[in-house]
Amino acid sequence: MELSFAPKEQSGWRGRGAPRKKVPDDILRVLRHTETTGDVGIIDVRDDTDADIREAKLALRAGARHMGRILRLQHDEEAHQIRFQLAPRSAP
Repeated sequence: MELSFAPKEQSGWRGRGAPRKKVPDDILRVLRHTETTGDVGIIDVRDDTDADIREAKLALRAGARHMGRILRLQHDEEAHQIRFQLAPRSAP
């Protein structure tokens, strides 16, 4: 048996639960746009399945968590839209 030490981010250490989900670059790009402009992102989900909608929400949440931000999300079933924005950063 061999003992070694590594910084936490290089050790492979993870918190409880499943490993973090890989966030697609497109999701991060959209969230960064929302963050810098303050615009609300709108996804039309009229022709999407429930599984597709759930996956989109999970990807947005994972992206916001990856960025260290809080996601505000609204699923408007009547308008067939998902609206999202990142919560503004609070002053330190």
